[in-house]
Amino acid sequence: MKRFSALLFVGALAFAGCHGNVGTPDVTATAVNNGADLDLSWEPVEGASTYRIYGDGNMIAEIDSTHFVLAGADGVYSMVEVEAVGGGKYSLDLMPFSKDLGVVYTHDDPDSTHHSWIKVCFGDSVDASTTNQAGVDTTLDATAYFVFYNNAGTLQFKDIHRTSIGMGKVYTRFADHTREYLAPNSTSDYMDEKDISGNSMYYTWFDLNKDGNVDNSDYFGMVEVGATSGTGPYSAPVKVYVQDKVAGLGWLKY
Repeated sequence: MKRFSALLFVGALAFAGCHGNVGTPDVTATAVNNGADLDLSWEPVEGASTYRIYGDGNMIAEIDSTHFVLAGADGVYSMVEVEAVGGGKYSLDLMPFSKDLGVVYTHDDPDSTHHSWIKVCFGDSVDASTTNQAGVDTTLDATAYFVFYNNAGTLQFKDIHRTSIGMGKVYTRFADHTREYLAPNSTSDYMDEKDISGNSMYYTWFDLNKDGNVDNSDYFGMVEVGATSGTGPYSAPVKVYVQDKVAGLGWLKY
């Protein structure tokens, strides 16, 4: 009986050891369908027969293949995970970059310390700031500029190339906030001059190669406009969001 128990114990250890050697998927995440969907792929993990896909901690699917597409129309997540069942879990943080820019003023404000221009830089990392017109540098690579504009009492966001300054290195286009967390994936929804109002959100498409098509060199974001003040010039607090974890992805859950 003792020998039988010992054999069972050794067998259990062997099984646990084999089970514990299952590795972790090394996942490649790519935006597809003009940024609406997220394509996940990985090499087979030794010892794993199935994989589980999670969105924000909830299991979405268990599959026996090494490829899965998450459709944004079915749900947008700030954290996506791929688990090799019996092994490790790969985590992809999709929380967008965000930054409060403070109060931004319309372009007709005569005070040069009151900034009207919003600058978004793309490079090793994303950053956003404000500047006055004198601080706009159209020679900076991978840098978007747009202005808070007062068009005879109608508030607007305008991409730099719609102003007298001229062309920058990035096109910025704007769309209505028609669906929470998921930017429109049709280019026809975006415009480079957009009427806006206070206490509103707008999606942004940063076209880095300026070709008018969505691809994986582009970025999507949002601009949040707070309550407006003034009767002309105007001002409003502004916050910028950018999906910086996967280029070309229109998921902006925060």
